[in-house]
Amino acid sequence: MKEIKISPEELRAKQQAAQAGRVKDSAGLVRAMKAAGELTHSGWLRRQIHEHREIPLELLCQSADITSAQLNDFLEGLGPLSTVQVDAICAALGIIPAGTEKVA
Repeated sequence: MKEIKISPEELRAKQQAAQAGRVKDSAGLVRAMKAAGELTHSGWLRRQIHEHREIPLELLCQSADITSAQLNDFLEGLGPLSTVQVDAICAALGIIPAGTEKVA
């Protein structure tokens, strides 16, 4: 096995970078939980996405023709989705919002 050598300074830098990433992830999780709690149609859709964990997020992205960054922004309340994208996500999740009907 090859021995890996790293200086104490490099180790500290890597630890600090990892900690910064965890803080960023934690902040994103807090934003996502807050956005999912909104009493809006978008909040409802965020809750549906979180509840349907059996559907991979990358499948939702493919269905709605969006990037994972766009979906993450929506889930964190930082970016919108178009109605076409929302419809595609609802179809992928197998849900239709109350009071709507499928249009041919």
